[in-house]
Amino acid sequence: MGLESAVERVAEEMTRSNPPMARVLDALLDDLRILPNRRDAFEKLGVTTEGLRRFGAMVAQSLQYGTPLSQALRAVAEELRREALIRLEERARQLGAKLILPMVLFMLPAMFVILGGSSFLHLTRAFSH
Repeated sequence: MGLESAVERVAEEMTRSNPPMARVLDALLDDLRILPNRRDAFEKLGVTTEGLRRFGAMVAQSLQYGTPLSQALRAVAEELRREALIRLEERARQLGAKLILPMVLFMLPAMFVILGGSSFLHLTRAFSH
């Protein structure tokens, strides 16, 4: 399967699951068909996000040097997954610090009312008799 037909098939399959990415791939396909150099099309793809920039540079280099595209795609996918996991872990680490203020403002007063309310009612009943 050629590069253009592969991009077209992936774009068609992604229309239901990820329409914005399908539109990006359709734009890449249009650029591949129109522009005289494929490298220019992949460089134009890299303008949108960092991940697509890496993908475009990797495919352009793979086409230029004749290296296997499947191995390069696997390497980039693994690297992007690893970076996404690192970003998620960093956000999870910050979650504890971000939860302190809502917990102090909303949960602690409710716990004081629940824990101290019962004993306060017992004391008021005891002193009223």
